[in-house]
Amino acid sequence: MRAVILAAGIALAVPAMAQRPGGSIDAGALSMQYADSIDANAIALTPAFWIESRFASLSTTGTLSQFSGGGWSAQATGDGSLFTKTSGLFMGELQGSAGGSSRNDASRTGQVLAMGRGHISNESNGAWIGAGLGSTWDGAEWRSVRQAEAAAWMRRGNATLLLSTTPTSVDDSIRYADTELAAGLNVQRFDFSASGGFRSGSRLPTLGGSAKSWGSVSVTAWLAPRIGLVASGGTYPVDLTQGFPGGRFISLSLRYGVRRFTPASEPVVEMRPTKMFDIRNVDRSLRTIRIKSSSAQKVEVMGDFTDWSPVQLESGADGWWTVTLPIEPGLHEINMRIDGGKWVVPPGLARKSDEFGGSVGIILISM
Repeated sequence: MRAVILAAGIALAVPAMAQRPGGSIDAGALSMQYADSIDANAIALTPAFWIESRFASLSTTGTLSQFSGGGWSAQATGDGSLFTKTSGLFMGELQGSAGGSSRNDASRTGQVLAMGRGHISNESNGAWIGAGLGSTWDGAEWRSVRQAEAAAWMRRGNATLLLSTTPTSVDDSIRYADTELAAGLNVQRFDFSASGGFRSGSRLPTLGGSAKSWGSVSVTAWLAPRIGLVASGGTYPVDLTQGFPGGRFISLSLRYGVRRFTPASEPVVEMRPTKMFDIRNVDRSLRTIRIKSSSAQKVEVMGDFTDWSPVQLESGADGWWTVTLPIEPGLHEINMRIDGGKWVVPPGLARKSDEFGGSVGIILISM
């Protein structure tokens, strides 16, 4: 569904930092009415995988639905991007995407598209323009697609807003433009997303779903670090490129996986050494963590690079506690503890809220 796709677009609009791969799988039930008249209920399984870094990203998702009245459908999409180095506020992007569907009645669809984009952004605002070419298959014939896009986004704390317009031409016979506004909010154990849009230009009433506007909302409540309850509902427009009718939906599912967009209470910045904490490069993969505490009897750290298992530091005569660990270049999370006390953010680090209502420190390890 459209709200999930737009939520992903909101987060990816923000300049990417180095991240580890992630994934999730949703299992639940959904109820749909499409073509303004046909009702269908189904159980659905939706896996997703992504990996994002400063210069590349890859994202895939799919849905397998078994309908209560018999029959099934499967659909999948994937996209990947390559990013240039930033020059001032400018960054270039080359994106490729592909997707398709299959149903038990042997009907098939498919689509491929290549886009080029130019981004202008800082940490809290940005915009891009782009254009691309591709092909779409409605199960009978391939048709050419030309697409342009323009978008602007802004981020304030844990909230992000995205406005986009996408003019599209299919075989020079169908021309339309979709304009959409999407918003996302991440707070402690909850993720919210909502979107609304309208279409100008062509429509094909024979597909069903004649409405030219749509909207949807999705809420994810994280019950545990890797378990969430996802509720969503709304309407979606006719897909003129692949011949899908528009309709409305409501769904409830259980999610197992990592949280893709973690709320941040402060901007993420590169760690700067302080008089009490620093990290020094030993080689490409080894780092020495140092914490100054002359009166401590025991000092520990943990982070994503230790699988969140505590690691004890060794004391030195100068009051510095040290440990050398393998930490790959990129963005990492870390906390420290002295004499078995509370886990806290090391001095001098940016912080963000974790999944349990606490805080973790952010470090950016360079090459």
